[in-house]
Amino acid sequence: MITKNKLAMIKLGLAFIVSCSMIFSANKVIAEDSELDYELYSIDAVNEAIDYIEYLHLDSPTQEQLIDQAIEGMINNLNDPYSRYISPSELEEEGLFDYEFIGIGLETVVKNGSLIIDLIYPDSPASSNDLEIGDSIVAIDGTPIKELTKAEIQELFKGKEGSAIELIIVRDGIKVNVELTRELVTHPLIVSEVISEGVGYIRLFQFAEEMDIPFTEQLNELKEDGLETLILDLRDNPGGLIYTLENIAKQFMDKKILMFTKDNVNDMDPVVILDGETIDYEVIILVNENTASASEALSVAMQEHNLATVIGQQSYGKGHIQNVLPLSNGGVISITSHEYFDPSKNTVDGVGVIPDIEVKEEIPQLISALQMAGIEKIELVKNDHSIFVNDIAFYDYFEYIQEENEVFIPSRVLSALVDGKISWNHSKKAIEIKTAEQELLLPTADKNVVLQEGITYVNINYFKEYFPQINWQLENGELTITN
Repeated sequence: MITKNKLAMIKLGLAFIVSCSMIFSANKVIAEDSELDYELYSIDAVNEAIDYIEYLHLDSPTQEQLIDQAIEGMINNLNDPYSRYISPSELEEEGLFDYEFIGIGLETVVKNGSLIIDLIYPDSPASSNDLEIGDSIVAIDGTPIKELTKAEIQELFKGKEGSAIELIIVRDGIKVNVELTRELVTHPLIVSEVISEGVGYIRLFQFAEEMDIPFTEQLNELKEDGLETLILDLRDNPGGLIYTLENIAKQFMDKKILMFTKDNVNDMDPVVILDGETIDYEVIILVNENTASASEALSVAMQEHNLATVIGQQSYGKGHIQNVLPLSNGGVISITSHEYFDPSKNTVDGVGVIPDIEVKEEIPQLISALQMAGIEKIELVKNDHSIFVNDIAFYDYFEYIQEENEVFIPSRVLSALVDGKISWNHSKKAIEIKTAEQELLLPTADKNVVLQEGITYVNINYFKEYFPQINWQLENGELTITN
C-alpha cells in the first residue's frame, strides 16, 4: 500500500516509451516473400545507388547511414504513423521492450497549450531535484518549447547517459532554472492497492512483455482479500503486446471473442479467449483520451460482454496492430499488418472506446469510480508533491487557486465529491451542478468563479453554502477536502 509514509509516485507516458509501447505486436514472422518483377524493380538497383552515393557524393555518407535512410524512406512513404524503423544505434540506446531508457525520469502532458509535468519517476534524476508535478516547462536547454511539435520536444529530452539537461519551469508565475543529468531510468508498469474492504485498484501502465504475470499475481492477491469490485485504471495506457493482452483478458473472460482482426487481403478473423476465468466481482475501467491500442481492445471487449462499466473520456482510437520484425543489420521494423475491431465488428480506429459514464478530468474520474464501487466518504488531500484519496497516494493531479483568504477548487472536482452532474447552461451562461437534493448555478461572471486556462474554479466556501457536507482546511500548504 502506498501511504503518506510510503510514497512511490508513478504515472505514465514520456517520449520514446510511449511510442514504443503503442506497438501492438502480433509477434508473427513473415515467412514468404512477395513475388517481384525483377526486370523492372531489381534490388540490385538499390545496392547500385548506395554504392554510387557512398563513393561519389561530396558529403561521403557511410553505407550504414545510406541503408538507414533507405529503410526510413520506405517506411515514411507508407504514410502510416505507427509503422517505423529503429536503427541498430537507436535500438541500443533506447531499447524496445525493456522499458529502461536514458533520460531524467519525468513525463509530461499538454494542458491548455502548456507542457505540464504529469509524473516524476521514483529514484530518478527528476525526483531528486526541485521539480514538482504540475510545473510548466517553458524551455529545454535554452530552446523555448511553445511552438515545437511533440516529436521535437521528445528529441530535446533525449541525450547520452551522463549528459546535462537544463529546464526552465514556471511555478506560481515564477521562472526557475533546473539542471539535471541524464541517467538510466526504468519506466513504472503496474501498481495495485486495497482501497477499502472489498474494493481493489490496479493501474496498468503498459501491456509490456510478460506484464500479464505480475498483473495476475496482484489480481489474485486482491481476490484473496475478498474482492467485490475492481477498479482497473487504463488511463494513459498506450498499449503493448497482443499476447500480454490475451493473457490479461483471460483473467476476466472465457470462450468469448476478444476482437476481430483484418489483414491486407481483408480476411476477418476472431481472436477467441479460451481457458480463461469467469468473474464473480464487478469491474470498473477508467479510460481517457490517451488510452490506446491494447488497452482499448480490452476495455471495449469487457464493455461489449457486459463484464465492466467504463468511466472517463472517449479514448484515443488506435485500431491497428504492428508486427515487430528483426533485420540483418541489427535494427527492427514495426509494420502495421492488421486492423482490429471490437467483438461486434465495430471499428475502433479513429473512434476509440465510448465510456458508459462520461467524466472529464483525472480526480473526478477517480472519485466517480470510487463512488460507483460503494465508497461514499471521500477524503481528498493535496500537497506540493502528491494527491491522496482516503490516505492512499494516487497518480492524478489538480490545481487550486488561493486568493487572500479564499480558496478556489476546480468545479468538476467539487461536483464529483457531492456525486453531482455538471453541465453548461447556455441560456444562463452558467455552470450547473445538480444532485438529487440540490442545484447550483455558477455564472462565469460571478465573483465566486474564476476561469483560468480553460478550467473553472469555484470558491469552496460559497460551494459549501449549497452543499454543507463539504468540509475543508488548508494548513502548511496541504489542502484537505472531505464530503
